[in-house]
Amino acid sequence: MAGFGNKLGNLFAFSACSAGLVLLESKRELRSVCLNPYEVKLRNLPPEAEGKKLVFISDFHLAEKGKNNEKILRVIDGFQPDAILCGGDMVNSGHDDMTPAILLLNAISEKYPVYFALGNHEKRIKDNLYDTGELWDYFRTSLNPDICFLMNQTIDLPGFGGVRLYGLEMERYYFRKSTKERLPAELLTEILPKREGVSILLAHDPEQFHTYASWGADLVLSGHYHGGMIRMPVLGGVLSPRFRLFPKYDKGIFREGNTQMLVTSGLGQHTIKLRVMNIPEVVGITLKRDE
Repeated sequence: MAGFGNKLGNLFAFSACSAGLVLLESKRELRSVCLNPYEVKLRNLPPEAEGKKLVFISDFHLAEKGKNNEKILRVIDGFQPDAILCGGDMVNSGHDDMTPAILLLNAISEKYPVYFALGNHEKRIKDNLYDTGELWDYFRTSLNPDICFLMNQTIDLPGFGGVRLYGLEMERYYFRKSTKERLPAELLTEILPKREGVSILLAHDPEQFHTYASWGADLVLSGHYHGGMIRMPVLGGVLSPRFRLFPKYDKGIFREGNTQMLVTSGLGQHTIKLRVMNIPEVVGITLKRDE
């Protein structure tokens, strides 16, 4: 009996030590920022867009209360992008302080053109879900007016030879944790008409990938899943913000037909402040023509 007690005590000590190491590693990673570069080949890419560089950021969630802002800026400057694409959830919905995100976005916009599509957190604020309608006005008016918000809108990226950038603003019920509503391709076409030419779609939720591919996107940029928070070799991300184990679209490049989707693990966390083998990232994209 005493031997069993010793084994149980050793197991408890081992578990406590392992949990402590995980938390320490998570704390280290949350204070880090890395560049994750991708070379993306697109069919019919205009010659003017060949070799152009984009930075994609998402899911800042007031990362470390702004302590990583300088690191993020240095990583972006090191890549020397032609434009910054923001995939949403740069702030937390509710009454959290927006200052870190505002300072970061304004600092970026002093050097680069910034294009911003909403995530589910900005959507909640915009829809006045918490009877704090002044927060959306405060957020917008505190930002550099040159930052281009794309809310079910499209724009030709200047200098990219006609490459079109689309920003999708999905309704909140598509982000419910309990059930998953599928966005019909016909509805996406209705709210965000597809035009001819190479298309880049900023769409926060990667789970709607089939719809984005049916719509005809050449490249989709998504976030939302934070890389699965904890990542494991071979298995990938462990848990999505929807509390689903091993989400399919956790991080990296995915393909369906002629559509590619690049999912970022983002820059921060909310609610569960945990990252393991999942350093916050700035995504660097170099566009190439797929011959």
